[in-house]
Amino acid sequence: ARKAAALRFSGFASEKTIEKKTQELKDWLAKEKLKARGNFITARYNPPWIPWFLRRNEIIVGVS
Repeated sequence: ARKAAALRFSGFASEKTIEKKTQELKDWLAKEKLKARGNFITARYNPPWIPWFLRRNEIIVGVS
């Protein structure tokens, strides 16, 4: 078992969006005084034919 923080977002998970959402998660972790452990992971949950506004994505990182 481990603790993780995740930031959920919809739309296309382009490199630019991933960078922006990763920074948002880093800012939130700093505000909550949590430390990231390991790499930030991008999770894309939908097949390519799902419309952009219905897509679900997450940025996930372990925390301590």
